[in-house]
Amino acid sequence: MSSRHWRGTQRALTERMQLETFGLSIAGRRANNEDAICARPELGLFVVADGMGGYEGGEIASALAVEAIHELVRRTAGDADVTWPYKIDPARSIIENEVLVATRLANERITLRRTGELCEMGSTVVVLRLEDDHAVIGHVGDSRLYRLRGGVVTQLRAA
Repeated sequence: MSSRHWRGTQRALTERMQLETFGLSIAGRRANNEDAICARPELGLFVVADGMGGYEGGEIASALAVEAIHELVRRTAGDADVTWPYKIDPARSIIENEVLVATRLANERITLRRTGELCEMGSTVVVLRLEDDHAVIGHVGDSRLYRLRGGVVTQLRAA
């Protein structure tokens, strides 16, 4: 059984909020772990992608998704004048647009690699993007995001 995990350090996001990250991915009965994880507290970015079971290349699709999302957030964090690959929605905040554009970019990268045995590969993805006192959640598929606070686990959902 293969597994992937991370544990981040506690970090102040605001004067009132502390964040401690931990993730664990267990393949279960499968021989191949198709999950990919990104925890970058310094960017306020957390991503979990789960390759679609039953199709070849789920581990490739999930890795592509995490890589594309991380790359876009890293680029936008380092350059306020960065050119975005898609038009933004002026009715949404910058970080909402960032999550939407990043997931769209991830889908594009996966689609471009769908050839031969990988023609049906895909991945679910859930993204948490934190900035100051705002949080944006994005997801595609059935991956979910949970918060553990005061011993209580709560599923968080996109508004």
